[in-house]
Amino acid sequence: MKQPDLTRNGSDVATASPEPTPAQGLAVTLLTHERDFAALRTEWNPLAAAHPIASAFLRYEWADAAWQWRRQDATLALLTVRGGNGELVGVAPLVRTQDREIGLSFRRLELLSVPDNQFADILFAPDHLPAVAGAIAGWLRDNPQYWDQLTLRLLHNESPTAQTLSDALEQMGLLVVRQTNTVNYSIDLTGTWENYYRSRSRRLKKGNNLVANRLHRAGELQLTCLKGREIDEQTANIVRHLSAASWKQATGTTLDQPGPKAFFDRLFQYACQQEWLSVWLLTLDTLPVAAELQLEHKGLVHGLRSDFRTDLEALSPGTYLNWKIIEGLFDQGLKVYFLGPGENPYKRRWTDTGTPLTRLDAWSPALRGRLLRALRQWLRPTLRSARDHLQDLYHRARRL
Repeated sequence: MKQPDLTRNGSDVATASPEPTPAQGLAVTLLTHERDFAALRTEWNPLAAAHPIASAFLRYEWADAAWQWRRQDATLALLTVRGGNGELVGVAPLVRTQDREIGLSFRRLELLSVPDNQFADILFAPDHLPAVAGAIAGWLRDNPQYWDQLTLRLLHNESPTAQTLSDALEQMGLLVVRQTNTVNYSIDLTGTWENYYRSRSRRLKKGNNLVANRLHRAGELQLTCLKGREIDEQTANIVRHLSAASWKQATGTTLDQPGPKAFFDRLFQYACQQEWLSVWLLTLDTLPVAAELQLEHKGLVHGLRSDFRTDLEALSPGTYLNWKIIEGLFDQGLKVYFLGPGENPYKRRWTDTGTPLTRLDAWSPALRGRLLRALRQWLRPTLRSARDHLQDLYHRARRL
């Protein structure tokens, strides 16, 4: 596959004292209180800006908005890494959740993220990643009572974190499994719309024309893009309403649900201060029928979420909006449009380019961690093999 060029109040958990890492002279501190999270704001963004993947998803503003959602089901578990002079050289923006697998309850540490995240990562000062990874791995080894499984999702394949942290965890004697488990599909915006659209299939173009004809027969279409401070409360309410009425209601991710609503409300507040939030709105005879929320940072555009009126599904307003958004992003000095992780069929009609995303898992040396590791290494593959064997026997018996 082609690839584009190119972060609930934890008051029930005591904050750990700094723990020096002798080999590197670094101190790791566990932060579980919201006030400590807020106190990191001025130090956080310089690390995000210096990251090899300088993404808006790594900035404090995004992490703070994501926390408004995740505080519904998780506790903060931020690991900060400081040098001898007290300077912040690394942050593992983690949360801790209670999960269950085959009847076994366990504590998972994972990156602070929400379904709208397209990338996530650990922050580190330039040239400090090996030391930061070693310090974090040492803390995890020395505090097995606090966690059972570590899961880092949405690591950009060009980020050095996955390899460096895997090596550090393995050096501490922990089992690590690293795999590419999804792709963030994208479109290169540096060319022209005409050349790009010419490369698309005849079937796609024919379908787009049919959708356009249906919608134009139904009424007058208007497409609007609002950015940053242009996004007023009325526009925000339209986005909320379209989300609440969408087919995603059953998934628990619509903006009328407590967690997603708190996330969007905080993100909307930051939109009044930043210029990286955009809303594309499609109206039919002044009636809002579809909308997409986007994040734009350093020429990279991310389609966060798109919703349309389900009672007008036969008119395909979402398809039309997607087409016109892509067309409108060309010739604007932008670099890449990311459609978001996942194998949705419509994405493959628009692009064959994507960024593989890595998932990293590790297990605590404590008892539950060892049980989970055994489940991963032995029990689950054994059960899968037994299932496949029984299915094979069944099919053979049917052929007799």
